[in-house]
Amino acid sequence: MVLLILFHRYRTPRQRLAIICADYAGTGILVGLALVAALILHRSPDQWLLGLLGLVPLAIGCTC
Repeated sequence: MVLLILFHRYRTPRQRLAIICADYAGTGILVGLALVAALILHRSPDQWLLGLLGLVPLAIGCTC
């Protein structure tokens, strides 16, 4: 939805290219961070620690 609003607001090809590049860069950063976190947690021996990760989205939602 946000991308639709941005594409409607910014109409020049250069601005739209910047929106597309920023979208791919942001998605790539999020995927990269998730992969790093998965590799770190994969080596964690405690299974209960992985269960606590379900509280992270709740904490993010409560702070916003």
